[in-house]
Amino acid sequence: MELVGIVFKAIEYKEQSNLVYLYTNQGIITVKALKSKNPKDKNFGFQNVGNIVSFAIKDDNNQIKTLLEYSIRYSSYKLTESIEKIKALSTIIELINYIPKDNNHIKTFDFILNTFETINDYPYKTLLLFLIKMTYCFGINPNLGECATCRSKINLVGFDFKLGGALCSNCTNNNEYYDLIKKYYYDKKYILEY
Repeated sequence: MELVGIVFKAIEYKEQSNLVYLYTNQGIITVKALKSKNPKDKNFGFQNVGNIVSFAIKDDNNQIKTLLEYSIRYSSYKLTESIEKIKALSTIIELINYIPKDNNHIKTFDFILNTFETINDYPYKTLLLFLIKMTYCFGINPNLGECATCRSKINLVGFDFKLGGALCSNCTNNNEYYDLIKKYYYDKKYILEY
């Protein structure tokens, strides 16, 4: 079976192998990557957290599948050049651990793949939008159509995480997210149809 997944965790499994946890359009999958600890082994790169990989697995009718082959579609190494990119990647990877099992994984997986495409250029802004949109996966529906404080539907320029919704220009207290949300969520100047 050929799949695409995001590696979000790898743990030791026996002497020379790892168990690798991937998020796919089917949800979370655990794969045995045999002989993946030694840099000279063919499966070594499969376990790198943050990589997006195409992979084939052998289905042994167990819960844990065995890796047959893989190729790297996106290397997380690209995101290690700045602390902002590392922080954004770490937050996204951590959140993948908590995606509910009954989630629409096809839609969520595509959304996360799109996030990886923009995170290299706009790490902080992309992370902010990612966190707002991911609230839907956890049953939270932020109100972005009216001000969470005064219920005005005009001049929505900010967002308050505690109130769970948008803020108008009168109610925004110029917090650290004000300019970012106005520019990258409501104005949508630089993030492609995010």
